[in-house]
This record gives sequence, structure tokens and C-alpha cells, in this order.
Amino acid sequence: FPLLLSLFYSFTNFNLLNATNSFVGAKNYITMMSDRTFLSSLLFTLKISLIVTLGANVLGLAIATALNHTGVFYTVLRTVFFIPQVLSSVVIGFIWSGMLNSQRGLVNTLLRQVGLIGANGNISWLGQPDLATLSVIVVCIWQMVGFCTVVCLAALQGVPQDLKDAANVDGANGWQTFYNVIFPLLSPGVTVNVVIP
Repeated sequence: FPLLLSLFYSFTNFNLLNATNSFVGAKNYITMMSDRTFLSSLLFTLKISLIVTLGANVLGLAIATALNHTGVFYTVLRTVFFIPQVLSSVVIGFIWSGMLNSQRGLVNTLLRQVGLIGANGNISWLGQPDLATLSVIVVCIWQMVGFCTVVCLAALQGVPQDLKDAANVDGANGWQTFYNVIFPLLSPGVTVNVVIP
């Protein structure tokens, strides 16, 4: 109902302060599509979404492949990689805004310790448009990679061992086995990772 009501209101000049609202047709949509700020924001959002989705899926698959073993150590690592997924966006925002602080942030402190920036050097991660965009991308990937890892790991564990053994008997190396046998069977998991987050 809220979705349909919003759709209805989008064809009117609805205003909470105005008691009478009239039908204006597609005028709101025409105004929106001719607004340069809106188009710029839409392009920026699409770019961020594409990079984050691709990055989280690639990293998630790589981590899932590395964690596709049994043992307590791998179980603990799976939990560690999944923790960002269960944190709320507000908590993640506070954590990373502190870490990316230009004066006292952990990221600048670590860069100073390894000598990548000078003793008095401060990188304003959130104060420059390009670095802020990069920071948002990194934080979003960090948050999503746990979900992608769990889904890919479940898909990897569903690949029958017989197919891997048959590929080995046929002389396929590890990369060929992964590319020709395992990866095609991961498509349901990849689809979930692309659509849901």
C-alpha cells in the first residue's frame, strides 16, 4: 500500500502544507530527469553500486575458496569474516569515521608507523571527494564481503566431490577444475550475492 500510494502521489503536486493537491501527470518525472544534480547523483550511485558489488563478490569468492576446509581454525575465521555483516550501519559508520579521522585515525597512524606518510602528515580521507568516494567503497565492500563469503562457501560445499575427482582424472589442473567445473556450479550463489545485498 505505501508503494502504491507513493506512486500515486508522484503524479500529483502533493505537499504536506497544501490542503489541495492536483494531478500533474508526468511533470515531476520530467523535472527530475532534466535536473543535472539528480542525474549526477544517479550516475554516482550506479558507479558505487557496480564497484562495490563486483569487489565484494570477487573478494567473497576468494575468501570462501580459502576457507573451504574443515577445522576449528577455519570455523573461527568464518565467524571473523561474517562479523561486519551483523553490525548495524550506524555502528559501522562510527567505527570507520573514527578510523579514517585525519588527525587521530587508526589508518593515518598505521601509515605513519610504516613510513608511507610523514610524521606530521595527515590524509583527509573524508574531506576530499575522490578519497571520500574511495573510503565509502572500501567500507561498503568490507561490510558486504562477509555475506558474499558465506553464500559462496555454501555453494562451494555443495559442489560434488565426484566432479572434482573426474576433472583430476582427466588431467585438469587446479585452475581448470575451478574455472570449468566449480565456478559454473556457483552461479546460484553468485546470483544471490548480486541481487540481495
